[in-house]
Amino acid sequence: MYIHRVSIKNFRCLDDFEMILNSGVSLFVGENNSGKSTLLYAIDKILGRSPGKFELEDFYASTSGFDPRKSKPIQIDIELRPESASFSDQFVQEFTGRLDTDNKGQFFIVRVKARYNSAIQQVEDSYYSVNSARKESPINQRDRY
Repeated sequence: MYIHRVSIKNFRCLDDFEMILNSGVSLFVGENNSGKSTLLYAIDKILGRSPGKFELEDFYASTSGFDPRKSKPIQIDIELRPESASFSDQFVQEFTGRLDTDNKGQFFIVRVKARYNSAIQQVEDSYYSVNSARKESPINQRDRY
């Protein structure tokens, strides 16, 4: 399985970002503060061994006068695709019933949304699987990988 597409909204220095990747090796090249590390950090937030909680500094701030109560929610999508048909079948068998995979293993999207809850003054995040009809289904804490 490989990462085919990454879409990031309102995360750190990335306001509205999308990148399509091919299978194999990808190389990120850019100037300092252009978002290379932010891209990798976003992927790690979803696919890392122990995804961390989002912090206030993770929200995109277009000005220095950042007010978390007025910030737009963070949304990160990672689209995964199988490298082979046999892996696709294995993937569907593994995740059927745990995640919404009605797309027959052609692709799989993991989405995380984070927003600042001013009532409790904390950042809350939610993880979803997204099917071929772009319908979100919550991912339980125990089903995260």
